[in-house]
Amino acid sequence: MTQGMKNLQTWWAGLGAQDRRILLIGAALALPLLAWALIWQPLAKARDSARQAHADLATQHAEVRQWVAQIKARQGGTMAKGPANGAQSPLAAVESVAREQRVLDQLKRREAEGGAGVRVLLDEVPADALMRFLEALTQRHGLRITQAQIDPASPGTVHAQISLSRDAP
Repeated sequence: MTQGMKNLQTWWAGLGAQDRRILLIGAALALPLLAWALIWQPLAKARDSARQAHADLATQHAEVRQWVAQIKARQGGTMAKGPANGAQSPLAAVESVAREQRVLDQLKRREAEGGAGVRVLLDEVPADALMRFLEALTQRHGLRITQAQIDPASPGTVHAQISLSRDAP
């Protein structure tokens, strides 16, 4: 045994029966309290925080899905057929609208798909700015969303991979 343990045993043996009993009861009461304060409470707070973050992301995801559905609905009905600016290619339309809507920094990739289509990748773009960007492309430039994958990023922003095409005249 170590010297510290020997000293502890000597001290314990020197205590009276009533003192030992009081110390044992105090330790029995303090141990669960310490476990609650140092283990259970932090875990409960972390769980609540994770639940709140999940709820926030789920709400944001539902909003993004609703916006995509609204844009797709607009494409099917009231949108004018063909581009408003027939001289601009889909890739050029994406560039100009991204600059106009101030999402050019978030526009990480844009690729032409054939002569009448374009695929874009936007990273950490504010969700409302993405909706304005897509609305301008669909309404003013006659592009139609053919495929969209939009995932929540940080609060208020999304990651989006979208394919757009122009109907053949």
